[in-house]
Amino acid sequence: MTNSHNFDVVIVGAGTSGSATAYQIAKRGLSVAVVDKSKLSEAGARWSNALTRKDFMQADIPLPETPELENVESPFGIRVTGQEKTIKMDIGPLWNVDMPHLTSRLQDLAKTVGVKFFENLSFYDVKLFEGRPTSILTRQQDKTDSAKPVEFHAKLFVDATGLSAHLRKRVPLLNQWCPTVENKDICTAMQQVCKISDKKAAKEFLKQNNTEPGHIINIIGVKGGWSTNTLRISEDLEHVALLTGCIADGNYSNGPEMMSELVVKHTWIGERVSGGAGLIPLRHPYHIFTAPGIALVGDSACHVFPAHGSGVGNGMSAGKMLAEAITGQDDPGAWKHLWNYQARFQKEIATVSATYDIFRKFTQSLDQSDLAILMENGLINEASSEAGMTQAYPQPSLKEIKGFAKTLLACPKLAIKATPQSVKMTALIALYKAYPSKPSLTQIKLWSKAVAKVFENEPDVQ
Repeated sequence: MTNSHNFDVVIVGAGTSGSATAYQIAKRGLSVAVVDKSKLSEAGARWSNALTRKDFMQADIPLPETPELENVESPFGIRVTGQEKTIKMDIGPLWNVDMPHLTSRLQDLAKTVGVKFFENLSFYDVKLFEGRPTSILTRQQDKTDSAKPVEFHAKLFVDATGLSAHLRKRVPLLNQWCPTVENKDICTAMQQVCKISDKKAAKEFLKQNNTEPGHIINIIGVKGGWSTNTLRISEDLEHVALLTGCIADGNYSNGPEMMSELVVKHTWIGERVSGGAGLIPLRHPYHIFTAPGIALVGDSACHVFPAHGSGVGNGMSAGKMLAEAITGQDDPGAWKHLWNYQARFQKEIATVSATYDIFRKFTQSLDQSDLAILMENGLINEASSEAGMTQAYPQPSLKEIKGFAKTLLACPKLAIKATPQSVKMTALIALYKAYPSKPSLTQIKLWSKAVAKVFENEPDVQ
């Protein structure tokens, strides 16, 4: 016999995007359930992530506090591996946030406004009516064969299961518009905190990298143009936070392998305290991430900022936009309401993501010498780096623009690669402003084709 539940909205996935979305929708008066295959204490990312104050303000989420907030606006340095020149920011724009703590806080916020959480439920099927999901089937995760199915009925289902997109893949209407993310558009990353076993050697590392305890050093170009080793040694020299990442196309190591190499190279890095690894979609958000009765948020919709690979802030903002689009509607799963959410996200957030995706693809084509030229000649500088971290457009001065042009003229090989990218980015800004405001497959196909032409790939919607 099947246990049955009825809600206005059912969200699959209790991580940051799912829990934030549940909170935003429920506090506006709808009944919401969140289903996760794990224990709530194990849901979502298990590592630390860099966010900004704007991420929380834009998503209308209270600002984090210690111990969730690990450090705020630490001095930041960027250099190309093997090079001495370092870009320095005395006040970095990033807040390092512990994801397990943030996830737990978002779950607690959701509970205060009536959200019902169901943990240890394995989602395995969807019931559809004329292509629209009407219920999902789950089963308690235990070791017996007698676990009773649990069915959830709702007017709207939200997929917040990340790159795996378990729900979306069972809804053919939407899945056809969401192509599989290719490995060349996926980041393989690992983050962990370790004890420092040799403080003297750690001090020597700081000296060699012209940095200090509590400062962040970001070494780029380690494994291809889009890759990083990032380290932050604590002020008391007791711990070091590490982040490694590169493109998952098989041409280089993966994030965990890079982490192992980093730890082996620096013998002063000791016992691991916490951390985790994962795959992150970097491509610009899907052109369509809603359909009647279903919406995507977070990584399942590719709501990740491609320049640095973080999607936490965008996922939380998506949840707020979705909640605002469906509030006060008789049918929160009606496509016209979900389309409003989708169109707003495309115009307000995806525009910047798409333009930076062009830059991300460009950097993937570069080698260490190319990156060094960009940095030595100011094309990568403090202002442009801060803009990338905060998901904003750089605002170069006239002097800087003249310097960029001079550098490109002196480096024709690099100019051939770089010049078309600025044209593409300008074209995308105009295209995203023209995203269709109402559901129209005819219009969205034309729009998707135009965007795909800029990216030189196949349209999402055909």
